[in-house]
Amino acid sequence: MVKNEDDVFYTGRLYLFDIIPLWKTTKTKREWKEIAMEMSSRNKMVIFRFDDEEEREDDKKV
Repeated sequence: MVKNEDDVFYTGRLYLFDIIPLWKTTKTKREWKEIAMEMSSRNKMVIFRFDDEEEREDDKKV
């Protein structure tokens, strides 16, 4: 069974000025693309970084 793009969620973290971590958010691929397009035309004060599996496992160990 092939999943639709809107069925898969991706977790990312918002950073202020590329330094200060704000919060994690989960969105679909389509929503992330819309945010990327919107942010590319604005000031680059808030940056999105995706979590990878290694970081998730490290968070669980703590």
